[in-house]
Amino acid sequence: MSKPPPIFYKFMPLHGHVTEFKTRIDVLNELLLDGIVWFSNRSKLNDPFDSYGLIMEKGRELNECREFTQHALSRYGFYSLASSRENPLMWSHYTAGHTGICIHFDSQKLHQYFQNKIYQVIYSSKITIIDLKDSEKFRIFLEKDEIWSYENEYRIIHRPEGPHGAPNLENGFGLKYFPKDAVTSISFGVKTSDTLKDEVRKIVNKSALKIDLDQAQMATAEYKLLFEPVYRTKK
Repeated sequence: MSKPPPIFYKFMPLHGHVTEFKTRIDVLNELLLDGIVWFSNRSKLNDPFDSYGLIMEKGRELNECREFTQHALSRYGFYSLASSRENPLMWSHYTAGHTGICIHFDSQKLHQYFQNKIYQVIYSSKITIIDLKDSEKFRIFLEKDEIWSYENEYRIIHRPEGPHGAPNLENGFGLKYFPKDAVTSISFGVKTSDTLKDEVRKIVNKSALKIDLDQAQMATAEYKLLFEPVYRTKK
């Protein structure tokens, strides 16, 4: 595993709805004003082979082990982060064609808040099969096909938990508290509209957080994104 980057990035579209009653802008509101984000259930991840490894137990059939593994994974929550904002593919795939934003998080603050439960994704050409007694079985949560390696993903894993030490009463997925003061900057995409930029500025101002704003631009002589400061806070 490589050393974690000083900044983690979250790519986010701003157009449309995530549910019938919640817009993408509402999601940004929840992060910056309320300090909550959505941790995805494994079944909602965009790659069906994500975390598709197999935990084997002696005496069980393969299909039983597959069912056991997926049931165990289904209780956990995933929040994906990137280690760079420069990759145009990430902007294309996760901000609706460069029309959204990229949120910057202070890596150290996230590690402190989540007690170092932030892990680097492992890219592999083969599905891992691990014995139930193996101490490395948590690796199952982190494996993806190597075709996704361009993402350079890290992920926060939220475990199932319950109050006062009670085991497994609350699922790890769903809305969870998140340190909003870890947000340091927001970058606008090359095609982010002025209307959406104004919406973001309003939320940032309302939050009273010290958040810088940048604008992505296309380099003139190479396939590369450049970032120009739009607004700088006094920190």
